[in-house]
Amino acid sequence: MDSSGGDGPSIRPIGLTDPLAPLLRPAPIPVPPLLLSATEMRLRLVPPAARLIVERRFSNTETVLIEAVLTLPPTIDREIVHGVAVGIGDRIWRARAQARRRAENRYDTAAVDGHRAILFEQLKGDWRTLSIAGILPGEHVLVRTESVVALPAGITVLTLRPGADPDRAVPALPDHLSPRLTDISHRVTLIVEAEPNIDVRVDGHAIARDAVIAVGAGPIAVAVAVPANIGRSIAAEDEAAEVALEATRKIAAFGQAPIDPAHRDEIRTLALSANLMTAETSLVFVGPDGEASGVLPVMRKVALLASSGPLRPIPATTAPEIPADTSVAPVLPPDDDHIAGRPRPGRSERSVWRWPLFARQTPPLLVRWRTWLAHRGRAAVYEPELSDLGRSLIRSAQTVTWRPDGLLALRSGDPAHLSDSTAELMREVARHTPVRDAAYGLHLTPEHIAIALLAIAAGPTEPVAVHGLSELFPEDRGQLKPVMRTLARQFGLQC
Repeated sequence: MDSSGGDGPSIRPIGLTDPLAPLLRPAPIPVPPLLLSATEMRLRLVPPAARLIVERRFSNTETVLIEAVLTLPPTIDREIVHGVAVGIGDRIWRARAQARRRAENRYDTAAVDGHRAILFEQLKGDWRTLSIAGILPGEHVLVRTESVVALPAGITVLTLRPGADPDRAVPALPDHLSPRLTDISHRVTLIVEAEPNIDVRVDGHAIARDAVIAVGAGPIAVAVAVPANIGRSIAAEDEAAEVALEATRKIAAFGQAPIDPAHRDEIRTLALSANLMTAETSLVFVGPDGEASGVLPVMRKVALLASSGPLRPIPATTAPEIPADTSVAPVLPPDDDHIAGRPRPGRSERSVWRWPLFARQTPPLLVRWRTWLAHRGRAAVYEPELSDLGRSLIRSAQTVTWRPDGLLALRSGDPAHLSDSTAELMREVARHTPVRDAAYGLHLTPEHIAIALLAIAAGPTEPVAVHGLSELFPEDRGQLKPVMRTLARQFGLQC
């Protein structure tokens, strides 16, 4: 998105002006996401718990400071996340649990200022999103997440998902949080650690303990048979997982939502003491001044691996150097699978960028055609009430301190970052039908759309607001989405 003076933020035309274009032509190709270079999973079976440590690696291939956003499904069912760490260069940062709103505010403030920051938060349907702000050009990043599930005596089947599971629907999420999928594969490995008397089979095959095996992007079934009389021996490295499991049991004893307010503080104390990520808490780290350059980073998505079609191996690359205090899986030795013609993870024959799949289905073409016919004559009709609100937006936009208050509101969709009068105006704008319709189509809240309109109104004099708009829709190469352009005109705002 460019700011070149004039009456509003100068936004390059999208090039498709035919109103039927969205129905008959494919959408513009989004900015290619950053690709993972390696995924290493370590499943440690220490009854009554099973620990899963997942390490993912990627690099900042851009020439600017970035904020990397990776949206992930649960890697294992009913997992309890109790740790996330990020390694960059020869340093490592560990996030700690905080109340969700406080964690978001701390991260957003640091990201706006360009400082190093990490945020791991819960989304719908147990999906999570990891945001890392302040990654310099060329830096290699290692992300390690630690989770635990209960492992009782008897037979338990654990399903691991290193990538996107095609049999599970992706929940409807805001555009800046929705997952990006890729068919370009990378090396995925699994190590299972267990005592000799615990029988372990991966996809029905017995495996050697501590062996490094190559796996694909699809779900992996790990069947575990735990003897009834097995002894408990929790090592020091497993204590955090045991604490997290016990705290989760205590929280579950309070019952399902809605939670009695009298117990809410006790539940939050348990979550914070065990470093749990829950619906009420997020894991956050904010570095001190000087951790990054102080320039607002560019938001970039990191792609999640999707299973598809025939794959062939990719050349081995040098992994980034990781600090000595981290747990690193052994390097997978070369094998001759590809020579024998057997499939193994690698790069697909051709790159296919997938749009995220949402739970809400697109209406049939005939329905959309009738809707367009019914509304084709209304596009240029501006309601006087919306024009009055547009003038109020222009006046209010001039009173907003866009760095950081306005940018925090624009990133989070929360009017509470603004003054009371401006926040009330945002709620008034959000009540109107065109705003609610736009919010439904873009998977944002009406308040988020209202704040975006406020940023458009500020565009002529506030390039920071224009930059914030480009970060809200990072896949559109600096262009404002057509629905937002149309909505802005209804309010009398110039794009």
